[in-house]
Amino acid sequence: VELDWPQVQALFADNEVGLKQPSSLRGEVVCSYGPWQVCRGLVVEDGHRLIGYVPRGLRHAQLERLLPDA
Repeated sequence: VELDWPQVQALFADNEVGLKQPSSLRGEVVCSYGPWQVCRGLVVEDGHRLIGYVPRGLRHAQLERLLPDA
């Protein structure tokens, strides 16, 4: 499942995110952002919600601090 940056931030902050478009995929998926695979997840509620398998130690509301300096 391809995510945008606000969805990645929400996933790492709350461990779940609403999908803008319902996904045709169901069950376990790989979540990606651009060329990177960021985590595994579970698509639920008829494809409208994604629950991430993000390790607790990586969940953080301030994910932008992990970006390399530009």
